[in-house]
Amino acid sequence: MSKQLLYRITTNSLWEASGDTLELSEMDSEFIHFVEEVDIDRIIKKYFRGESSIVVLTIDPNMLIGRLVKELNPGGSKEYYHLYNGSVPRSAVIDVERRNFGTV
Repeated sequence: MSKQLLYRITTNSLWEASGDTLELSEMDSEFIHFVEEVDIDRIIKKYFRGESSIVVLTIDPNMLIGRLVKELNPGGSKEYYHLYNGSVPRSAVIDVERRNFGTV
C-alpha cells in the first residue's frame, strides 16, 4: 500500500465522539472519504462551511481496514481516495490539527 499520507476532514464533535474507530458522517454511507494535502482547504470551504470547529486528521493509509481505492467521484473529474467496507482505527491517526473555519 502507499506510504503517502492521507487526510480526513471531520467535525470536532465527531472526532471527540470517536472511540477505537473514527465516527463517520452521513457523507460516508457508501465509502469513507479521504483527501490529499493539496485538497484540504478547498474541501473544507466546499463541505464544511458553517462549521465552527473542524479537525484535519493525518492518516497512515497502511493502518486502514478495508479496500482503499483512488477513483473519480460520481460525476466528478478529480480522483479521491475512498475506503470501502472498512473503518479508520484511531491508531491510524498520526496527527490532529484543529481549525476554526476562519483559519482556512
